[in-house]
Amino acid sequence: MTLHVKDNSPQRMEIDLDGPEGNVFCLIVAARMLSSQVGLDPEEVKEDMQSADYYHAVAVFEHHFGSYVDMYGSKETIKRCKESAWVWASTTEIDPVQWSDESVESA
Repeated sequence: MTLHVKDNSPQRMEIDLDGPEGNVFCLIVAARMLSSQVGLDPEEVKEDMQSADYYHAVAVFEHHFGSYVDMYGSKETIKRCKESAWVWASTTEIDPVQWSDESVESA
């Protein structure tokens, strides 16, 4: 028998932004669940996600949960998410979301 310490960290998820799980309401539900697991205020994250358009919601989600979630989508979806992330970052004191150019090229 092998004994292990239970890992309570969030399990890595994958979200297809162009699929049903990429729907903004599904993202908000996932954000609420993950917020509780990583010690964030779920209401604050939800309010921020709802403060602008879909691409802003994705940028906020990526900022808070990118360490736990892999998101992918079409080239156009990723491009618009990146653009929204830069706009959002310019209005806050955080670094913008870092999507690599390879993620756009491979979409």
